[in-house]
Amino acid sequence: MAKAENEGAGAKILKSVRVEMRAAIGLLAVFSVAINLLLLVPSIYMMQIYDRVLRSGVVETLIYVTLIAAGAIAVYALLESLRLRALARVGEWIEDTLFEPVFAAAMGAERGMVKFGAQEGAPFQDLRLVRTFLSGSTLPSLCDVPWMPVFLLGCTLIHPISVCWARSSRSSS
Repeated sequence: MAKAENEGAGAKILKSVRVEMRAAIGLLAVFSVAINLLLLVPSIYMMQIYDRVLRSGVVETLIYVTLIAAGAIAVYALLESLRLRALARVGEWIEDTLFEPVFAAAMGAERGMVKFGAQEGAPFQDLRLVRTFLSGSTLPSLCDVPWMPVFLLGCTLIHPISVCWARSSRSSS
């Protein structure tokens, strides 16, 4: 009976973690949209330089366009930093939230109530792996992949030749 109660408590904790993670994933999606739209700034900046500044020769236009582009790139850097920091905090939160149930389950395994497998400490390694995955650079990269076609479409709308440049620069980074 105690085993059934522990499984029920574990299921409740996992359900609450899933609910909280939905909010974090929504925030990650919002950051990814903004970050990936801001990746178009250098292409738009160069288009503005060639279309406006070089044709007119007005230095003030160059200064203003450069200030706007620099501001947008600063916002990009800020959003990227915030996204990475938020994911690190989510990883820490998940580890803190699940450590106690994992510890209780590991103690139950020592008493023979629960079986994990041959490797000792595997539940703690799995928990650390989840935190590392959320805190690392893999998840933000995976969130950026679906935006690659949008980026290439945006570059195509700016200028068809810029797609070749964008594909080669994104694949090398």
